[in-house]
Amino acid sequence: MTEKASNAGYAEEVDSLFVRYEARSAEQIHAPWAEFIPSPPAQILDIGAGTGRDAGWFASLGHTVVAAEPTEGLRTGAAKLHPDPKITWVDDILPGIPNLLKRGETFDMILMHAVWMHLTEDERVE
Repeated sequence: MTEKASNAGYAEEVDSLFVRYEARSAEQIHAPWAEFIPSPPAQILDIGAGTGRDAGWFASLGHTVVAAEPTEGLRTGAAKLHPDPKITWVDDILPGIPNLLKRGETFDMILMHAVWMHLTEDERVE
C-alpha cells in the first residue's frame, strides 16, 4: 500500500510504538465499553490494528479477527508478537480499505481504536 497522511511517520516509530501500546492491556483500555463486545465466537475487524494488542486480546477471548494495518513494520511485528491462527493480517488503510472490500467479508464488530483522528476531514467523508 502507498503510505498516506493517515499513517505517515509510523514506520519510523515502530519500536517505540510497540513499547507504548503493549504496555497497556486491551482489557483495561476497552473496559468502559466491554459490555458491547459480542460473545465469542464473533468475527471482528480491527482497522488500524497497530501492534496487534487488541487483535490478540480478541483472539484470546475466542473471536476470529481480521487485523488491518497499513504500516508494514507494525503489521509484521504484530503478527510475530501475537501469533494466533485466529488472526488474519491484512495490509489496508482508510479511507478506502480496498483490500478488505475485495474480501467481501462481514463482521459482528468493527474496532477502529485511535485511528479516526489521523484522517483528514475529507477522508472521513469518503
